[in-house]
Amino acid sequence: MYEKIIRNYIYKMSVEDIKNFALKRNIELTTEESILIFKFLKNNYEELLRGNTDVFEQIRPYIRGDVYQYGYHLYQDLYTKYLK
Repeated sequence: MYEKIIRNYIYKMSVEDIKNFALKRNIELTTEESILIFKFLKNNYEELLRGNTDVFEQIRPYIRGDVYQYGYHLYQDLYTKYLK
């Protein structure tokens, strides 16, 4: 059930949604980070829905360490809560 909701959201998601999501969690992203995260999610959401965390290595070199750590841990928490 949650997978379908996530797919629909990813389809409609914008770079601005990424920025706003981060700001609500007191994380300020650069424009480049927002675009990279947007593209990463659009291109890898199927793998992430399957629980493949290896895809995170694709984005790691391009974003700040604290942003990477927060995103990775957030994914793990949400995956465990909604997809496991």
